[in-house]
Amino acid sequence: MRKTRGYMMYARPVSENNKLNIMQWECGIPGTDMYAGGYFRINLFFKQTYPFTPPVAQFVCPVYHPNVYENGTVCLDLLGDKWKPSLGIERVLYALQQLLANPNIKSPANKAASDEYKNSKARFARKVRENIKKYHTGHEWATE
Repeated sequence: MRKTRGYMMYARPVSENNKLNIMQWECGIPGTDMYAGGYFRINLFFKQTYPFTPPVAQFVCPVYHPNVYENGTVCLDLLGDKWKPSLGIERVLYALQQLLANPNIKSPANKAASDEYKNSKARFARKVRENIKKYHTGHEWATE
């Protein structure tokens, strides 16, 4: 998958010293709902056992979200016990996009964000907007 214009997503192997590293991909997804207006860059790391084990997803810049750890890795069941070898990169990116819009507060990676999401959606939304302005307003969609 290079670019999926319908979803404004992209995914490509990382290039190192003019060689493609198929074990690490750089990806991008647009935010929806509360995260609309943001464009989120993600690294996917694949193990030698892929596709039998899921990739690890890590946001490049900080994301204020109940299911994103401080280091940018994501708590998502699809990348854990719900993983199936038939799932592809596009499905992973779509699931990450859906997770941004629909946090799973039963399995928080960021307790403070989870508590705020439960107790004060207005304050949570304000922090999300600040995070988007600071880290997620530009993307290189048009570049190869």
